[in-house]
Amino acid sequence: MASNEFAALCAVSSFLRLFYSLQGHILADQPRLSSLLLLLIASLSSFIASFIPQWIRRYKGKFEDDLQLRGDGHDSHSDKPHKRFLIILIVSIITRLELFHRVSEDLQCSAPGIESFLPLLILVFEMRRTKARKDDDDDMGETIYEALSKWIHEFLTDSHHFYILSIFMLSIGSYLATSQTVRSTFFCSPDPSSLVIWFQFVGLLLDCAIVILSWKLFSWTQTTKTRLKTLSNILLSSAVGSGFVYWGSRYLQSPGQMSYHLGALDSLPLVDVAVNGLALSVFLIFSTLIVADGNPLPLVGVLTFLSAMIPATQRIKAIGSWENLTPAITTISFALLCLGFILFIFAGGIRSVLLIRRTILALILVVVVITTTIYSIVKGNQVFNYHPLSRIIYESRTGANRWLLQASTSSSLIVAVREYQERHHGRDPPAKFDIWYDFASLRYSPIIDHFPQIDSDILPFLGIAPEKIREDIRRLSLEPGIAIVTIKAGRASHNLDAISPEKGPLDDLVDMINQFAEHIPDMELAINTNEAPRVLAPWDEVQRATSTGERTLLSKHSKRDTAPDNEKNESPPPLFKGSEAGRILLQTGLTSVGALREMTAYACPPRSGLRSGTLWNTRDFCSNCAKPQSRGQYPLKWALYQELCHQPDLLRLHSFFMTSPKLQPIQELVPVFSRSKTDNHRDILIPLRRADEPLGMEYNDKSFIIKKKALFWRGSVERQNTLTAIGHDLFHGGHQERLVHLVNNQNNNSHERITLVLPEAMLKMSDGTEKITYTHQQTPAHSFNNLLPFDIGFTNYTGPSKGKEQMTIKPPPPTDDQNQDDANSTTITPPEELLYQYVLTIDTDSGPPSNFLTLLRSKSVPFYGSIFKEWYTERLMPWVHFVPVDLRWHALHSTLAYFTGIEPPKPAPASDNDENKEKDTTGKNTKPAGRAVRKRNWEGMSGNVGDANWIAEEGMKWANKALRREDMEVYLFRLLLEWARVVSDNREEMGFVLS
Repeated sequence: MASNEFAALCAVSSFLRLFYSLQGHILADQPRLSSLLLLLIASLSSFIASFIPQWIRRYKGKFEDDLQLRGDGHDSHSDKPHKRFLIILIVSIITRLELFHRVSEDLQCSAPGIESFLPLLILVFEMRRTKARKDDDDDMGETIYEALSKWIHEFLTDSHHFYILSIFMLSIGSYLATSQTVRSTFFCSPDPSSLVIWFQFVGLLLDCAIVILSWKLFSWTQTTKTRLKTLSNILLSSAVGSGFVYWGSRYLQSPGQMSYHLGALDSLPLVDVAVNGLALSVFLIFSTLIVADGNPLPLVGVLTFLSAMIPATQRIKAIGSWENLTPAITTISFALLCLGFILFIFAGGIRSVLLIRRTILALILVVVVITTTIYSIVKGNQVFNYHPLSRIIYESRTGANRWLLQASTSSSLIVAVREYQERHHGRDPPAKFDIWYDFASLRYSPIIDHFPQIDSDILPFLGIAPEKIREDIRRLSLEPGIAIVTIKAGRASHNLDAISPEKGPLDDLVDMINQFAEHIPDMELAINTNEAPRVLAPWDEVQRATSTGERTLLSKHSKRDTAPDNEKNESPPPLFKGSEAGRILLQTGLTSVGALREMTAYACPPRSGLRSGTLWNTRDFCSNCAKPQSRGQYPLKWALYQELCHQPDLLRLHSFFMTSPKLQPIQELVPVFSRSKTDNHRDILIPLRRADEPLGMEYNDKSFIIKKKALFWRGSVERQNTLTAIGHDLFHGGHQERLVHLVNNQNNNSHERITLVLPEAMLKMSDGTEKITYTHQQTPAHSFNNLLPFDIGFTNYTGPSKGKEQMTIKPPPPTDDQNQDDANSTTITPPEELLYQYVLTIDTDSGPPSNFLTLLRSKSVPFYGSIFKEWYTERLMPWVHFVPVDLRWHALHSTLAYFTGIEPPKPAPASDNDENKEKDTTGKNTKPAGRAVRKRNWEGMSGNVGDANWIAEEGMKWANKALRREDMEVYLFRLLLEWARVVSDNREEMGFVLS
């Protein structure tokens, strides 16, 4: 009995390890290669285990004697297997793996929870087998009434019928728990949708066939050694067969369609492959030994219950939030799952699960079901006395005022020096700090003390020797896309020729430096002229340099303490050793999408979500990725949103990580100055305008009130007509593609749904006033696309034909004749986007939007969504200077509805009205004081134009105060003073000390 329990514990534990770790594992980036390696490792492990049968005892019993469905007196073993069963099993495994890969490629088209019905399929087979054995003893002359009476009597007296009922409850509960998920905006094309679901059903049948065939084969083997050798042969044959199938399919595909290759062995972490291969080996070995002398149903039932418990628990925790608006279904599914499992273990004779006795486990589950039912009733759907965004905007206002006081504390040089020392562990400001302070004061800079971006950019380089940094700059001068700015004898210049498209921005940068170049020592700067950032160094290398730099700051007064660091930095930091991708890319000159994602992952800490691997589940919304920086649906902590390491889903939801960069990233910590970067890149941010960005241009902008009430966005995408350098999922998961599809989708049959905060009831207060309460409501996306003022589309979409037909192409907005300037006007007609009250500005494939500062200086409200930082990012407050937008787009409709309001819909067919009534009259758990009048017919929602106008005004005033050209010069001067100390051989002596 102890051996059985130990075997069950090993099988279940290894299954849970595989089931939950592989969902976001780095092995999922190479699914075919990973599956082959896992099968080979499991085959080798099984073969080795067959030589030590004394360590793995031979199992003669089952979990319990009556564990399986069988008639009284019948043999519990399966029928003797046919000779061809082994070949059929291997073919089934190969086919199942291929179907799994096909479904995974279009996972957004799949239906969640189908695998929950595997126990039912196995039950049907077992019932058919048991019935066939009993038919010989049945009385063929009985009437229908007698047969029905006999069936009812047997159902009430035979525990096997309760076993059937328990499996039915377990499957239904598991399906409801796993299928009620929030879908991501990763959309599905009409063509593969039904095909993927068919693949899922065929895969489910194959799963059942694999389990039953395995059971038949292993139950007729005599010894543990024979069983393990048979298992090893099956796994090895399946791995070889899958390899041949894949290689054969490659010859039938065009080169651009080959998204994976078997030559990428070096790009996989071998330790992770080995660990998961061993976990698979443990699961298969012990599962084989458990079911060989018994029945597969108990083990399958236990695994089904455990795999459904985590999503069921997550749904329970989400009750009352915007992610779960169906608490009744959640509670019913959880009750079915738990009560069905209780009935399952008693009717099946399972005395313990994971070393927990069934009586204790049943008691625990009953208490949990009662507790969750009460929690669901109490929590229910949240009702707000005010719209959540009104509270967020109010709190953001007060937070912005506190931030401004903290950023501009100093009113004199003495205070500025002391403030600098307090924020830098007692370190003195850089030399010429007094000149910089006067420079900033003369330009009325509102920011004097707060430059954390400069500090974080500079800190790692304090851990590198100055001569190493200077040598890196000389090496960078040979890199494509890198310009060199030289400061010598108080004058700055660059090395770009007259025909370079980036000459204009570099000329402007040199002009700004020359405003203070006389105070900067001689140096060279490596400037990235490309839009995309360049330095993507591994986290381990950056951390070593950062730790050394921090020790330098803390021990600045002790040469004895700093000497080891200086000696340690004489040699350059080690190059990236985590993958062979770097060396391969240097040979080919092309950075693939997979290699880019891997580099990005290695730029994160070891235990972070992104370092663990890409989240391959593109179908479901990643709640854990968005929750840390959000309040409900809405992004709140903008700095945290731009940190990527806890958001692995963005690697498959943002086009930057789904297209190959034009220039390969530099996988070494080197000093490159760039205009923008992600949180994972180690570029040093510098104020650098773009080649197409106007310089010092003022627009004759309209007042916010008289602009067109709509959210405007136009995108232009030009990609090469090949899939070689483009991610497979780009056309359904790119942030621009998802946006255009979501707001222009008019398909009534679409499964895409959105959640909005809408009026729930009108309360008549005792003083005669009326008050509106709000609640989350879910609705099909197409029903609100016409009610909200969207004007979103592509002006041009050039790329592979695979995605062009799904993109909405719109012409530029018509020119406003009333806004044309007079011949004598000194201002310029604003861009067409500024004719709208709300303008969406988001990232491109390679970097941040180029028009954000223009929008910020206008009287329109910028809806801003970006994972990139620029020099001014830390100076902007969300919900004060702009409206933050999560590029997952799950809150776009609700955010826009808050500002614009929603007009009452036109009369709709009866079915639609009934649906709206049902949604608006869902049960609520709280009632504010007052007499509530529930709305039976939805009457729209008024907009908060005042808040929108305030954000537009605040953004414009702040941009004209803190984001001027003068502020760029102040930031640049401060940055170069700090950098001068970094590249100096006398770092610790280059400080400013008050006399």
